[in-house]
Amino acid sequence: MPIFDIFSKRQKKLRGEMPDIYVYDDLPYPLRVQIVQVWEAIIGSQWQYLHNDREARNAYDSIVNTLRHEYGVFSLHSKNQA
Repeated sequence: MPIFDIFSKRQKKLRGEMPDIYVYDDLPYPLRVQIVQVWEAIIGSQWQYLHNDREARNAYDSIVNTLRHEYGVFSLHSKNQA
């Protein structure tokens, strides 16, 4: 899966909010989420979407999934964030 340099990440880099030091003694929550998402991509997900406009839904899902992966979250809704 490619890594996208999304706008919000570029802005964090410009503001100096991105850490320069790697931590190896624990797995950060975003990494855990990304691992699960990779598993879902390989094995498949239990959630299926039923919509009439398949092309639009596929485009939407592609965008949402890319953002979820890049942000390391299960959902783009803030109420579901840990």
